[in-house]
Amino acid sequence: MAEERIEKVVEFIEGVRFKFNGNFKNIGVEKIEPESNEKLPDPTNEFEPKRWVLKFRLYQIDDPKITVTNFNGTIHLTVYYIQEDFDSAVNLVDLDLGIFDYDKSKWVSFKKKDILDKQDDKKKKPWKGYGKVIIRNKFPDPVMAWGK
Repeated sequence: MAEERIEKVVEFIEGVRFKFNGNFKNIGVEKIEPESNEKLPDPTNEFEPKRWVLKFRLYQIDDPKITVTNFNGTIHLTVYYIQEDFDSAVNLVDLDLGIFDYDKSKWVSFKKKDILDKQDDKKKKPWKGYGKVIIRNKFPDPVMAWGK
């Protein structure tokens, strides 16, 4: 029997859009509220975070306690810029998306992966543009932040 491939989109008001392509029928995405005193993890050589974007996790819809890090397909993750992002970067080339991998205690930069920096004045305020990354088959733990 062939594996069912579906496409679905989940958007959060923080300016984050997940477009799932593949075997995601039983996988959901949950926003996790950071603790009130929770700070961004410290910078690493590869990535210097500037602000929280979204803390999230993928989970099994059948059993929401199960976190999903391996999947069959792609996630097109779009994160919209705000003016603060532009102000913290020297230029668009320096603006980057990173995810914190708690298992390895380090930031993973997407700069060396499929990232597109675009400015789009047609987006509603406060968005000033967006960065996009394509993630294939595996996700580290759930913290997202923009940085330079």
